[in-house]
Amino acid sequence: MFALDGELHIDDQQFQYIARISHGKDSMKMLDVIISRGLRLDRITTTDIWATETIRGEHPEMVKFKERADEYIWQKYRIEVEHLCAMKDGEKVTYEKLFYHVPKRKAKNAGGVLSAARDNTWISDQMGAVVPASSQETCRNPARKVFLRKSGAGARNSKSTIYGFPVSLNRKGNWCTKLKTRFLESPAARGGTNIVEYIGIAADEPKRFGQLNDRKRAPLVEFGIEEALCGLYCQYEGILAPSYETSCRDGCWFCHNQGVNQLRQLRKNYPELWGLLLKWDADSPVNFKPDGHTVHDYDRRFQLEDEHFLTPGDPKFRWKMLNENLQQKLF
Repeated sequence: MFALDGELHIDDQQFQYIARISHGKDSMKMLDVIISRGLRLDRITTTDIWATETIRGEHPEMVKFKERADEYIWQKYRIEVEHLCAMKDGEKVTYEKLFYHVPKRKAKNAGGVLSAARDNTWISDQMGAVVPASSQETCRNPARKVFLRKSGAGARNSKSTIYGFPVSLNRKGNWCTKLKTRFLESPAARGGTNIVEYIGIAADEPKRFGQLNDRKRAPLVEFGIEEALCGLYCQYEGILAPSYETSCRDGCWFCHNQGVNQLRQLRKNYPELWGLLLKWDADSPVNFKPDGHTVHDYDRRFQLEDEHFLTPGDPKFRWKMLNENLQQKLF
């Protein structure tokens, strides 16, 4: 399947061999394989997401871990990890900038992502994301209530046309994915055209093999190393990311796809980040969650838990309980 005798190696000194890492167990073991098996390596890069100009998008515990892992990599391999991020016109692209961006929207016909004629509330913009045409619509149409902001806490001025939260009819159209894809697609952003990339795909991930070729290689696949071994290696070396062992999120702390317990822990342990999320929620023309709930809804739920009117993780919890007189139920 994959040659181990060097025939995949592009024997040209003009090529750069770059390891793309996420600091997860597979990519950390991949570095060990590259060096121990004598594969060429010129650079190590990782991609950061920025929430604002000064606040990283990764969970704070993951930010701390990555700093420690970078030092480990330097001490062991003497190669400094280069931190890339989305850039446009020489400026850093952040989640907050895109959140408040007012795009020039254009409706697509039936052959597009979503026909404006079919639903005049959601249309495709020039970035390929499915976004709200405006927030002038309300929740009169039950089919739309999962996307449009309800009245009440955090209600937005009806004239707003900012992106807001990246919740769409098509998850592939969520604009936040552009922070790791669209703004890094240019050859200059990726290190030029004459490169060979190493990526952390394990030998027991066959569904991902289709993206591999002579310019995009997976050392773990080439040498038959599976995910479980990667985890054991990182545990032994003391470089296993906290997301594998705790409820720490291995993703953006502001992600609308995260679970209720992750949101609960964010509010409890990082009130400053929770406060920023509440601010965004107040400004967004789109609800935080696809089911129509807002950050303010979660904030009220967690506050009632703090006051012992609700029990965290109670399987009997229903959102309608927030509108009931919970105090009377205590007696």
